[in-house]
Amino acid sequence: MSGYLPLVVKMDSLPCLVVGGGAVAARRIQTLLSAGAAVTVVSPNVLPQIQQLAETGRITLLLEPYRNDLLPPFSLVIAATSSDEINARICSDASEQRKLCCDAGEAEHGTVLFPSFLQRGDLIIAVTTLGSSPLLAKKIREELAGVYGVEYEKYVALLRELREIVQQTTPVQDRPRILRSLLEDTEVLALVKAGRLGEARERALSCILPLSD
Repeated sequence: MSGYLPLVVKMDSLPCLVVGGGAVAARRIQTLLSAGAAVTVVSPNVLPQIQQLAETGRITLLLEPYRNDLLPPFSLVIAATSSDEINARICSDASEQRKLCCDAGEAEHGTVLFPSFLQRGDLIIAVTTLGSSPLLAKKIREELAGVYGVEYEKYVALLRELREIVQQTTPVQDRPRILRSLLEDTEVLALVKAGRLGEARERALSCILPLSD
């Protein structure tokens, strides 16, 4: 499939509709909630864990069949029912109303795909085969998890801090060179992996401050 562009979308409070109440819907709901989306679920029947999310106020739950007049308030629609026909109709309705839509069963019916992704703090690595082989995308993500371990959350946070320092103290034309030198110093990452964050920060500062003088 062609015509796709990978984007990172800020989901804070974004109104999202999930149509369906089964296991696939539950996974999509958790993904959306973890990103801070405002989730509404519509389905005549739902799994107990979805019902519990509604009872604790984490989602809005409508225990009724899907109708296309439910779509207007939502920016993203997830079609996750057990019926390919209904999912396709949901995506068609969403497209007519210029809504982004994901068909959890047949990728080509929607306009949005959920990639398999690995997150380490501000580091997000997403993999997709555009629906050709979700298992391959998952396999690659698992391989990447072995390369980019949990230490990268703290490493990337340190890089953010140092980038802000460089932006405040260095002319624009010199910033790429200085930040590149920081990445090339493998000792900084080694210290983070060892849990010696203070030493890592001192080492990193010693890399960038002389270069910014």
